[in-house]
Amino acid sequence: MSLFETGSYLASSSRRPAVPSLFVRVFAVGVATHILAYTASAIDLWLHAVTSTVVQPTSVPVNEPFQFSVAQNTCLPYVPPAAGAFAWPCLLAITRGSWGYGIGALTPGMQVMSNNSGVLQTITLADADDLAVLVDPSAPTNVSFTATTFGARARCDSVNPRCTSPETFNVTCKDVPARFPPLNVTDFDLSDSLSKMSVLSSACDTCPYVNESEYSNGAVTYKTGAPPPQNNYSLWLELIWRNQGSESFDGASKTAADAAYTAFSSEAYMFANCTLLFYNVTLEYANGAYTRAAEVLADAGLADGLVGPTRLGLYGSRLLDNLEGIVFGGNSTAHVMAYLNQDLARLALGSAAYVTNLKGPTLAQSVLSRRILGRYPAWPAVLYVVVLWANAVFPLTVSLVAMLTRTRRIVVAGERQSVTALELAKMRLTRPAALAAELFKWKTDEDGAKASASGTVRGMFDEQRQGEDRVRIGLHERTDGQTVFGVWSRRRGHGRLMDSLGEKECSD
Repeated sequence: MSLFETGSYLASSSRRPAVPSLFVRVFAVGVATHILAYTASAIDLWLHAVTSTVVQPTSVPVNEPFQFSVAQNTCLPYVPPAAGAFAWPCLLAITRGSWGYGIGALTPGMQVMSNNSGVLQTITLADADDLAVLVDPSAPTNVSFTATTFGARARCDSVNPRCTSPETFNVTCKDVPARFPPLNVTDFDLSDSLSKMSVLSSACDTCPYVNESEYSNGAVTYKTGAPPPQNNYSLWLELIWRNQGSESFDGASKTAADAAYTAFSSEAYMFANCTLLFYNVTLEYANGAYTRAAEVLADAGLADGLVGPTRLGLYGSRLLDNLEGIVFGGNSTAHVMAYLNQDLARLALGSAAYVTNLKGPTLAQSVLSRRILGRYPAWPAVLYVVVLWANAVFPLTVSLVAMLTRTRRIVVAGERQSVTALELAKMRLTRPAALAAELFKWKTDEDGAKASASGTVRGMFDEQRQGEDRVRIGLHERTDGQTVFGVWSRRRGHGRLMDSLGEKECSD
């Protein structure tokens, strides 16, 4: 029998006799429990239908350090020599033009500057004020670590606004070193090389510089006959570009007073004063990207060792070519100078790779992984929890109330045992016809079996015989308040008036 049929029967007083209130309360409890259970199932289905999945990154600490820190080589840092003597612990000879001795010492820096090294790479960190650092390019993306390395910053100022600039290359500049080559750019022939770069590594007049003619032809040498530089951290750069054919610079309309460089139709030049600073840097690496954790200015010994290669200008051709693309495009002064700062710092630091091509242990490390999590929307999840609690608390509350209140018992005459009204209501809800078949004597066994096997509401509660009025089976409260269980027949033509065919009284 369905819940709807049972509820309809109980709600219709014309289809049943009056029943005790306990029976109605038991039925109401059953309906409420049924509704709560199915409500919880429905909300559970809804919750899983609207649930989404998210991928959450997580990390697992590793005890064994990774080898992703950059360490200093055994090569000693540069030490300025005594008067009349040469001392080049890494830069072995002033005329050799290499950092260290032979091609083995020159190669690491050239590979790093050309971004062709599997050991080291120079990068500019984002949001770190143009700090260039040496990093290990082989670090996988599924790890995170904290490592130590070396860094550099370059600060360059264009001195072109100090120079007079007629539409020739006969340039006169104020407040620049007298020996800076060649202030009169007509002193050398641009036809030998389209572009040239000259470097003066100290502001003193007697300091040597790279001979621009030899440098433009691929040979990097110091001008001899002068003492070593006294200031390795201050550089004066002269960069001259010349275009072939009829192509002209986009920046041809810029003037020397408001531009980082000065451009004619097919020629451009820049004078710049740069300062280099070197640092000990602590980096954090995660998801394939480096961020700065801390930086400290390097001590004099380490800084001298790192800055030494800048005097040789090994980075010159790359800096000249890299910057030429920016100049050709007619970019703003701020853009040109920002690129010069970043590129010079990367190339200067990379040229010292012979000193820094060792690996060191990381300070902290972990392996990154991902896990898939279910994300439940707030309202369905809260509603589901509330219904679950209600589904758990409601039966407990009913049980507690039943334990603390009186329960009516029904005594059946001639029987030694009595049954509570709650048990009787349960039997009536489940098999009322079978209960009637057991309590009453039928004329034939066939009638009793028929009543017991009835499968409909009418068959269970209303027995219809040919030529007779409908009968009712169940609990009934008489006008005197006595609860009885019995069988009644509706009186013809009198509506709800019933004649008792047999009944048993129920007592507390």
